[in-house]
Amino acid sequence: DPFTQQEDFIGPKESMEIQCRIGADIHMAFDELTSLADTYDYNKEALERTERWAQISLDVHKQHRDDLGYRQSLYGVLQGGRWEDLRRSTAKKMGQMDFDGYGLGGAFLKSSLGDILTWCNEELPEHKPRHLLGLSRPDDILIGVENGAYTFDCVAPSREARHGRIYTKHGYYSLARQACQDCHEPLEVGCDCPTCQQGYTQSQLRQMMKSEDPKVREQYFRLSTIHNLRFTIRMMEEVRQAILDGTFQEYKEQFLKDYYGTKKKG
Repeated sequence: DPFTQQEDFIGPKESMEIQCRIGADIHMAFDELTSLADTYDYNKEALERTERWAQISLDVHKQHRDDLGYRQSLYGVLQGGRWEDLRRSTAKKMGQMDFDGYGLGGAFLKSSLGDILTWCNEELPEHKPRHLLGLSRPDDILIGVENGAYTFDCVAPSREARHGRIYTKHGYYSLARQACQDCHEPLEVGCDCPTCQQGYTQSQLRQMMKSEDPKVREQYFRLSTIHNLRFTIRMMEEVRQAILDGTFQEYKEQFLKDYYGTKKKG
């Protein structure tokens, strides 16, 4: 703690108690996230710790899950790096534990995302949800859906909005570019988000982003984040409908073509 100069220890027990007090609807079991630079042997060692912590997390969670008067869910987190045997073995072990769902995590190359999800999901119980941790770009989401992920989380929509990156169905663009200075169109023509529906223009939002008044910038952060989040939610609504209609592959191909094939520059 930088204020008291005291060290605070957080382990699986402390993590579960904190998440319970916060009131999270879904808790994540305590885990160790390895890096791309870590070896197979280190990943195996870290995975053994994560699996021990998973049981401790479950035990503590069961003691506290009804403290707030409603059911709080706990997801086990699957690590294992880029190695198939580690991914499959931990999925089997976690799958036999009394978790409400599973968080699919880890540091891995984007090109291996589909394989890693397949390895995990082939071993996990079919009736429990799987959450893909820390990814929200459209291609990541579509690969995740295709390979068994149910839900997703990431700071990208809000972080990129703060820096002026705006999502549209034809890719993203930056409000910092000169073309937005005199543009009186909404962030995206036809968008149903509150920011676009209330008539805010690219020119207005660009000025707000560059303002030296903290309150004005804060308003910009909120308005641009609303737009990017609505884009992401609308995409998931379309994905669900495409699955129900049996047209997911066609939707995926067209979406990726529109978003990445004609992406705006800047």
